[in-house]
Amino acid sequence: MKLKTVIAVSLAAAMSLSLAACGESSSTSSASTGSKSTSTAASSSTKPSSTSTSTKPAASSSSTAAASSSGAASSSEYAGTTHDFVTIFPDGYQNDNLTGDAAIGTVYDDFDYFSRDKYHIVQMCHSDDLLEHEMFACYQSLQDKYNFEVEYHSVDNDEEAFITDLQTLIDRGDVDGFIIQANSYQADAVMPILKASGVPFVNQFTEFYDEDGKVCTPTVIIPQWQSGYDSVAFMCEHYADWWGVDPDKNDIGLITVDYSVSQPLNDRTVGIQQAFKDYVNDTNIFVEDSFAMGDSYWFTLEAGYEPVTTIVSSHPDIHYWIFSSCLEYYAQGAAR
Repeated sequence: MKLKTVIAVSLAAAMSLSLAACGESSSTSSASTGSKSTSTAASSSTKPSSTSTSTKPAASSSSTAAASSSGAASSSEYAGTTHDFVTIFPDGYQNDNLTGDAAIGTVYDDFDYFSRDKYHIVQMCHSDDLLEHEMFACYQSLQDKYNFEVEYHSVDNDEEAFITDLQTLIDRGDVDGFIIQANSYQADAVMPILKASGVPFVNQFTEFYDEDGKVCTPTVIIPQWQSGYDSVAFMCEHYADWWGVDPDKNDIGLITVDYSVSQPLNDRTVGIQQAFKDYVNDTNIFVEDSFAMGDSYWFTLEAGYEPVTTIVSSHPDIHYWIFSSCLEYYAQGAAR
């Protein structure tokens, strides 16, 4: 049991270190003064709480990037527990409302990581994009220091393959721990397999919730709601510089594309809308749900391009547009 616990904690610590090495997210955004529009992707994660600290990014040329400092959430069974590798959460952490001062990623320099056998860890990914490969490269850079080896495995958005491949890897018998990157709605299928296997795991980016809406797995995440809010807040604070004019707020519209079946992505979308309401207006807000649009639009550029084309042409009375989305694909499509 102690070995399993240490593995789970080592995974969490490695993730927090690699998040910092990667720059934490792959937010994609663009601003165009010619088209009087601004586009960004809020690529970060959880509901706003003191477990995470958000920082507003600096602009580079005419392009902005929305990013937040990584936070962490975990089930109460990990709260206030100290191991030889990392402090998961300090005493006083409250899981019910995700408050507390997260200390995940604290590494003890005096621990001998080579006093144990080398761990074999699998980074199990639902998607196969640049972000996942950047994360893998970061994990690899930590292997020699923390005495583990990491294997990359992606199912390229095939949900059925994720389940079958996960079981195959478990049955192989040489995996000491998993870094799981799966959509939150896959929790009901993934969790029973992981629990039955006894192999320690940590979630990457997307947290799993229990029936009470609480995070129920050890997870390294970035603040979802706050990510969405901060990306739009940043654009609202600077759009006059990009557009060269500070228009009447009623002449500005917001378009955002959601992926409603994913709680974390939906939280980002809610944060996006709230920032626009706080900074601009609460009427010119247009939300499209890529899930409802059909599977050919899931995680594609078209899910950003088509709604923008339709909505902008249908509202000639709105002359300035901000597009911010829960995923970089949709922002890239909108910018096109």
